[in-house]
Amino acid sequence: MPSACSILIVLQDQALGEVRLDCSMDRKMKHPELRWNPSLQEWFCVKCGRTSDHIDQENAKTELELFECALPTTRTDDKVG
Repeated sequence: MPSACSILIVLQDQALGEVRLDCSMDRKMKHPELRWNPSLQEWFCVKCGRTSDHIDQENAKTELELFECALPTTRTDDKVG
């Protein structure tokens, strides 16, 4: 799976003419491996377990990249001892 991507979006608008958006990302994916769960009809990250209900894998990747890839934890402020 690639760790970097570059996207060039060209929009044609009657009022504005041609609009170019360069969305270059040179970073590692937060959720490098997604798998499809056919029973629940959702994509999930094998590392952290976060899920996306998008059917399309690319849309699921886009959604999941908004969040850090970390296992959910329970925080306790109680001191041991």
